[in-house]
Amino acid sequence: MQEFSYLARSCLHLSSVCLWLKQASINPPYSALLLVIELEKAILMKSKFDGDNCLIAMTMAISLFILNACQERNVSSRRAHQDIPIERRAPDGTYSSSGLAKRVDRALREDAVLQGILERYVWLQVSQKGNKIIFKGTVSSEIYLNRVIDVTQNVRGVTEIDYTQVKIHQF
Repeated sequence: MQEFSYLARSCLHLSSVCLWLKQASINPPYSALLLVIELEKAILMKSKFDGDNCLIAMTMAISLFILNACQERNVSSRRAHQDIPIERRAPDGTYSSSGLAKRVDRALREDAVLQGILERYVWLQVSQKGNKIIFKGTVSSEIYLNRVIDVTQNVRGVTEIDYTQVKIHQF
């Protein structure tokens, strides 16, 4: 009888988790709901259901709830990112009128080749007009300018690069 009351309490806890998830607008996965229903049937039918099986079923159901909640959160954050046009998406995923320029600037600063030389030999302002990146400033070598262009072309959302306002000044 003690095992049965443990099963009943466990099922009540699981049902309350299910209700809490519904209130939090998280839809429990169908497979977890089936486990809850099977546990409730076992209680109603007063069938012999040992503690180990109950614990395994509860662990599986709770794991499915958590996994589903994480997946729903990822999907909703992806949807939020998809609502922002690529040229307006900042490096942190939020909206910014100069989001593309900020992502290009970050890519340039994080590039292994440009890291040591960016502030000493490359002085560029990065701006954007739609999906077009516009560079203004000075570089000390055409090699550095080519690297800047290569890195910029690999940033998602860049469709055009204007570097006509960049001067090459050898030191």
